[in-house]
Amino acid sequence: MNVAKYRDSLDENLFKSALHLRHGQRFTFQQDSDPKHTAKITKEWLQNNSVTILDWPSQSPDLKPIGHLWRDLKMAVHQHAPSNLMEQERICKEEWQRIPTSRKTSRPLLNPSTEFAITTSSGKQFQILTALTIIFYEDKNFQGRSYECNCDAADLHSFFSRCNSIRVENGNWMIYEHSNYKGHQYFLKKGEYPDYQQWLGFNDSVRSCRLTPQHRGTFRIRVYEKEDFGGHMMEFIEDCPHVQEQFRYNDIYSCSIPEGQWIFYEEPSYRGRQYYLRPGEYRRYSEWGASSPRVGSFKRVLDLY
Repeated sequence: MNVAKYRDSLDENLFKSALHLRHGQRFTFQQDSDPKHTAKITKEWLQNNSVTILDWPSQSPDLKPIGHLWRDLKMAVHQHAPSNLMEQERICKEEWQRIPTSRKTSRPLLNPSTEFAITTSSGKQFQILTALTIIFYEDKNFQGRSYECNCDAADLHSFFSRCNSIRVENGNWMIYEHSNYKGHQYFLKKGEYPDYQQWLGFNDSVRSCRLTPQHRGTFRIRVYEKEDFGGHMMEFIEDCPHVQEQFRYNDIYSCSIPEGQWIFYEEPSYRGRQYYLRPGEYRRYSEWGASSPRVGSFKRVLDLY
């Protein structure tokens, strides 16, 4: 699309869309710093038509407020599994019409989301909500069919058959081998994982995922020699790279977590099977998903997003 076509598109659709959404003349228009958006002909059209423009930082990340609607539309279309472009276009139009007008006009509250400040070139600062996103790919090196997820998902099997690479754009995530947060667990923070060995995976099966909440306070965990908080107890506020050396036992049968999230590892130095633990009481090792009490190391979930 060139500048002239963009100007014609505004002329044909902008006020019509505002009227359909019941905004009338009272709305703020957002566009990024694409050259056709900042061209003289575009600026003149916007000024002549008294369109209020959202002050937007140059070279910003993808902060478009309409992003939550694209996510809704994409997930709805995916359920139909269109077989060709014409069918996909028809389904897109039908699903767009099904999205309530109240959803289209509301503030983009992405769930879950993170809020951060952006400063424009003029020095003005404002808050932005952005989605916490993880993208699953069927093949290595981010190839093949993909699925973008923005929230906890107990069953992912309908979106992809295998997972050989992952890109985490925002947030800290636990991914699970089986549905309903079962099987092998893996902790992933922001970054790129071109094959499943990069997240210490045992295979290419990922069937559920969960976003881990942020914790900005202190961390405390109490580990016990026996079930039901019996036997020798020790409290930790820091990471423990070698349980045997510090706790004197190879096994942890129960634990309680007053503050923060922790990850148990089956082997020392944060290796082997992983188990994500939220604040609470765990009277036996099966309650954090383990088949044995063996814990070789554990650490705090410190990464903020």
